[in-house]
Amino acid sequence: MINSNSPTSILQQCFSAWSQLKYSPLPLKMTNTTTTKPHYPSKAKLRLKKIYTDMMFLKFKNHNTFIPTPTQKEIMPFQKLQDAFVNSKKIIHTKGKDLIWRYLLKALPKSHSTNCPHCNEPETSEHIFFKCKQNEQAYDLIRDCLYAINHEHINWNKEILTKLDIPTKSEITSIAFDWLWLKRNNQIHKDRKSPKFSMKYIMNKATTIQHTAWSKTLDQIHTLLRILHKNPEDKKAGERITTNLEKFNKNFNFKPLKQITCPEYLESFKSLRSN
Repeated sequence: MINSNSPTSILQQCFSAWSQLKYSPLPLKMTNTTTTKPHYPSKAKLRLKKIYTDMMFLKFKNHNTFIPTPTQKEIMPFQKLQDAFVNSKKIIHTKGKDLIWRYLLKALPKSHSTNCPHCNEPETSEHIFFKCKQNEQAYDLIRDCLYAINHEHINWNKEILTKLDIPTKSEITSIAFDWLWLKRNNQIHKDRKSPKFSMKYIMNKATTIQHTAWSKTLDQIHTLLRILHKNPEDKKAGERITTNLEKFNKNFNFKPLKQITCPEYLESFKSLRSN
């Protein structure tokens, strides 16, 4: 809420904008177009966020619409890029998710017009994660890992970012991004040795992700169980518990990871199937 009793400078500016929006004569002139201002009840208590949203919509109708930059368009077509942004939000591996997000935004924290610390070729975002010749063994291992889990041959290139809707692929991709970026930084700063990139390394990281996903699934299920306890006739809550169990089983309970078994108190809903 706007508190005019002890206003700061920014609050005074907000209050001024609010007064103009609320009390200025109709029609309200914003930029070069004339627009009818929103109707507010005379005694309404308005939140600053509501006023800000209304003013942004009046001045810039497309302020909340994603418009890719020319360099972002070079990464992949608009719809695929938009889907990649949406799907990358669901990744559990935090560091890898942040790097994928920055890659899509063309906002990796690196110097431009520099050479790769491994092969001395011009360093681009695509070069770091997909094209460096010194990382060919790592790329091969990533392909082998993706094949072992998904049973399909997948090329390791920027097109993998269009397949982040499949959790097994998105999480392995995030692990790979994290390690490749760590190796690149360690080579530049020479302050520590990078961990060995192996199938064991990937599976250890994937196991941590699996347990995190299971913990989140249980939190959601326990919330639904409380709803069922209050209202045993609520069939939708029971169906959602079953759906959450099946979703986890499909997305994270895969070989070669150790299978997580369903607790006894959830067996009445549906046991986790072993692959």
